[in-house]
Amino acid sequence: MVETLNKHQLTLVAEQHCDAYTYDAALTKSKEMLAAYPDLDAVFCGDDVLAIAVLDTLRELGVDCPNQVGVLGFNDMAISTWGAYQLTTIRQPAKAMVEAAIELTLRQIEEPTSPCEYKILPCETVIRRTIRP
Repeated sequence: MVETLNKHQLTLVAEQHCDAYTYDAALTKSKEMLAAYPDLDAVFCGDDVLAIAVLDTLRELGVDCPNQVGVLGFNDMAISTWGAYQLTTIRQPAKAMVEAAIELTLRQIEEPTSPCEYKILPCETVIRRTIRP
């Protein structure tokens, strides 16, 4: 991620983590983060629920999303399509992930001494209304 930011002459300002992947934890963290870094351009969240909390915090503070701060979620949950949010998010290939997990698990059962394998599966950015074009 940092390489991509640098390539576009952008800077990672902060890396923050919530105590839990919950709406309430993200509300608390987003208020702290926006107070500490009022000039943020965008927030990437590790889950859509966290991103929804950031959007609600921005609304509460009167910050225009996406014109002042963009928000990007992860998972493409149903709530991300709701009219009040229209969250831009990253969609994971859930079916392919399950198939790969089953395949790798069966291989480990059949060949317990085989090395651990990793699979990288393509994700898709779903553009909605929370980032600038």
